[in-house]
Amino acid sequence: MITNAGAFLQLAVIATAIKLLLVPTYRSTDFEVHRNWLAITHSLPISKWYIEETSEWTLDYPPFFAWFEWVLSQIARFVDPAMLVVENLEYASGRTVLFQRLSVIVMDAVLLAAAYALARDVSSDDASSRPGGEGKSKPKKLQGLGLQADVAADQTTAAPATTSHSASIGRGHGNSSIRSESSGSNMRRSIVLFFLLSCNAGLLLVDHVHFQYNGVMMGLLLWSLYAARSGRHLLSGLLFAALLNLKHLFLYAAPVYFVYLLRHYCCEGTVLGPACAEAESGARSSTGKGSSKGSSSTRKGFGLGRVVVRLALLGAGVLAVFGVSFGPFIMMQQMPQVLRRLFPFGRGLLHAYWAANAWAPYAAADKLLAAALPRVAPWLGLDLEKLGLRIEPGAANMAGTGGDGIHVGYGRV
Repeated sequence: MITNAGAFLQLAVIATAIKLLLVPTYRSTDFEVHRNWLAITHSLPISKWYIEETSEWTLDYPPFFAWFEWVLSQIARFVDPAMLVVENLEYASGRTVLFQRLSVIVMDAVLLAAAYALARDVSSDDASSRPGGEGKSKPKKLQGLGLQADVAADQTTAAPATTSHSASIGRGHGNSSIRSESSGSNMRRSIVLFFLLSCNAGLLLVDHVHFQYNGVMMGLLLWSLYAARSGRHLLSGLLFAALLNLKHLFLYAAPVYFVYLLRHYCCEGTVLGPACAEAESGARSSTGKGSSKGSSSTRKGFGLGRVVVRLALLGAGVLAVFGVSFGPFIMMQQMPQVLRRLFPFGRGLLHAYWAANAWAPYAAADKLLAAALPRVAPWLGLDLEKLGLRIEPGAANMAGTGGDGIHVGYGRV
């Protein structure tokens, strides 16, 4: 196990120093977005958090992030109370800028700690899997041999044993050298991994120039992955559920998590689990292609009840996390309004045309439909107004000016 943490600390200090240098740099409209959310969560009751629209930058993140802003606002009131006034649009005093920038830097501690834990875990696994690594070469049990026969054999081969002992000493020195080189290599690998995770250039630009809080959420994602690697699959699922209630854009990873947890947690110890699959494969290779003895013994432990219990436990845990997050708004009968804020189809899901990846074809299809539907609808006998599609002539997308959107000529923000 690598114990030298000095290199990790140096990288963390360097990364933090770079972030401090970026404090006075350019900031985007997201700076005002988060200042407004500080003001909303601090100045208004929870019943108005997802209704308030004095600013165009309405609260559209899940409730856990709203509570995160509320916690920050409890500190912000000691720095500059004026930043917490909802009507103070575009307020950006020196103290406000410094506070919001430092809040991002401080919360990056979650990312740094998770990157450190994950890098150490990955490097330790890599060390144990290498030849000469610790914890991998375990003594095998003797099968079909009597202890007395082994002793007799040793007594009749004393000279070869002496020679073998001398050779083993030489191999011991060689293995020690290999382990030393392997340890150094693993150390370098873990440092590189920590650097790539904690000093990500994209996060530096988006969080510490543009201004957002993606670092703390990426840190929570890494902690979830670390829990999964450590075999704590239920904790991993709960952490990911909490992450979804901080930023719902992580929904893209939900199918992967579902499949992983279904196999590695719910189906663990069954035919569908990874351990039994490996055991069955080993049994087939050792007993021959035509033998089914090993596989049949494995299938006996299917454990449907175990699968159901674990699936119910995982589902209950996830529902509990979502219940804590959305429960107050369900009680206040505000869930439709909250969902409209989280998924603003009326406004248009994209803030601007430079959204990348899978959103690019969505934006293209949106624009083509906005141009084509008003012309095609009369031929098809469709009433767009009754369908809830209010498309203005020359509109940039399907949303038009409906919902919570803001029409800005060539696009929408």
